Amino acid sequence: MADNKANALKEAKNQYQLKVYYDGPSPAESGFVTTNLEALDNKHIPWLIKFYTKDGVCHQFADTLGTYRRISQDLSEVLDAVIVNNKQREAVDKIISKILLEYLGRDMAGEKDSLLDPCEY
Repeated sequence: MADNKANALKEAKNQYQLKVYYDGPSPAESGFVTTNLEALDNKHIPWLIKFYTKDGVCHQFADTLGTYRRISQDLSEVLDAVIVNNKQREAVDKIISKILLEYLGRDMAGEKDSLLDPCEY
């Protein structure tokens, strides 16, 4: 019994869980599928997932917090070049950051999972 538990724990540590949410024509046809994947290694975390359909169409899914960081940095450079008044700059920066973070920095599935920023680990 102890050997089975140890093997199950070891196996669980060697896998990632992938949860894919899908939308259907009606709420009853929407949902999610969960699968376990082999761990890539202990040092890397996926930041981009590409999903290919049978007809060869590629759907790309990126880490939302990484996307938020990149967009914020790029917008910041533009705002620095355009706005000279510090108070205006701070106000616009807060508005943009709040809007972007509201969309990209939350668990979009509503499960209240905390998200890890790939630039902070």
